[in-house]
Amino acid sequence: MRLPSRRGSNSVRLSRRLLAGVAFAALCSTPALAQVSASTYADDPYGDTEVEELVVVAGARTLPGSVAGDITPELTISPREIRAYGAANVTELLEALSPQLSSAQGGGGRPVVLINGGRVSGFAEIRDLPTEAIARVEILPEEVSLKYGYPSDQKVVNMVLRQRFRAWLGEATATTPTQGGGGETVGAHAGLLRIRQGQRLMLDAKANQTASILESDRDVAGGEGAFRSLQPKSSDVTLNAVFARPFDNGVSASINGSFEATDSQSRLGLSPLTPEALLRRSKGEDAQLAGSASGAWNGWQWSSTAQVERSVSRSDTDRVINGAPYSDWTKAVTTTAQADVVLNRALWELPAGKVTSTLTARASTLDFDSDAWRNGVTQSSELSRDIGQLRASFDVPISRTDEMFGKLSANLNFDYQRLSDFGDLQTVGAGLNWTPVKPLRVLASFTRSDQAPSLNQLGDPVTVTPGVRMFDLSSGQTVEVTRITGGSRDLDAGQRDVFKLGLT
Repeated sequence: MRLPSRRGSNSVRLSRRLLAGVAFAALCSTPALAQVSASTYADDPYGDTEVEELVVVAGARTLPGSVAGDITPELTISPREIRAYGAANVTELLEALSPQLSSAQGGGGRPVVLINGGRVSGFAEIRDLPTEAIARVEILPEEVSLKYGYPSDQKVVNMVLRQRFRAWLGEATATTPTQGGGGETVGAHAGLLRIRQGQRLMLDAKANQTASILESDRDVAGGEGAFRSLQPKSSDVTLNAVFARPFDNGVSASINGSFEATDSQSRLGLSPLTPEALLRRSKGEDAQLAGSASGAWNGWQWSSTAQVERSVSRSDTDRVINGAPYSDWTKAVTTTAQADVVLNRALWELPAGKVTSTLTARASTLDFDSDAWRNGVTQSSELSRDIGQLRASFDVPISRTDEMFGKLSANLNFDYQRLSDFGDLQTVGAGLNWTPVKPLRVLASFTRSDQAPSLNQLGDPVTVTPGVRMFDLSSGQTVEVTRITGGSRDLDAGQRDVFKLGLT
């Protein structure tokens, strides 16, 4: 009798063992990626986003929504770690992350914030997003901002959102100082957020009111009691709406509208003419409309943003000069508009890789009108600034990872600005990105930039505030001074050189 052949069963067993070995090696070679996907899956009530990420991890080196380029994040934060910060929205999360977001190049200001690896119309589009809608946060160095058409003095924060999320928000808050008497704050907040396969709708409304704190509430020795406030009485209302969705041929767009109104009143001391307090009343209104779009055309990746904003601020201040009452007032209106286009494309093929480029064209205009009435004299100022800007950034690969010196690439960037009221400003920069061995990375860069004073520094109305208490360091006493604030037309431009050397 002839025994049946076992060649087929041996082949099957060998194939199974090889597949099992490959799978085990893949899991061992990417433990961090697998851990991020698994932990995120546990935190997602819908589950589809993380399942897709887990599948993509097995066949790609980057997760969905990651930033383009060869510079890896300095820090990646999972949903569980985001919850540990106790932040309710993106604004609070960025405040909690501020130590990690400060720029080593001294640029200051808010970092560049991306959504799913793409540009947004402005900070108002993402500031009210609840942190529960975030799948992960990536923090990247300043050099990445060049790839998105921004200067290299701001860090980049990439917010990767869940593909499906829905939430209604209703919130009421009340706070009071531990010492009774004034300073209470009450607020209300309502919101709606829906995210589904790239389409996003967000509506948000806030209202807050804060009671004043008087010197009589805190028993200030030598003060003026109920006629001087330590904290003004104030109220504010904020409305924000965002709608974003993808279209055919890989095009996506978003639109954002916001409005904010503030009102405050403070007491400056007892009037020498009447048994009433001198008052300072301030009001402000800010309205903004912005939009963004991105896509691909003929080998180019493109993105564009546009924004229009108008701000109005008013103030009235009671004063007494030489026994006569005066009511000084100021009004400032700021109108801004900006539009830009950013193009990305690989230009040439070198032995170490492709030379990539980022080209940016930006135009902006700013009008600043101010009127002031002080001591019976009217002062008016009209300033405007139109800026045309061109920026180019090129990433050049020099060597690959498997070569003797490791992976090395260089960056060259140029920026030219024409200011209608000031002249030409130029920026020149260069940098190196070197990975001799994984996971070691060295970043070095140098930037020389011209800087112009802002219109507010040049033309803010002169405002006089009497009876301001300040500590005099020379005498060691608290004294009352008349504080004068405003702009100066004599300010000149400056130049800044920044050299950075970073090791990660």
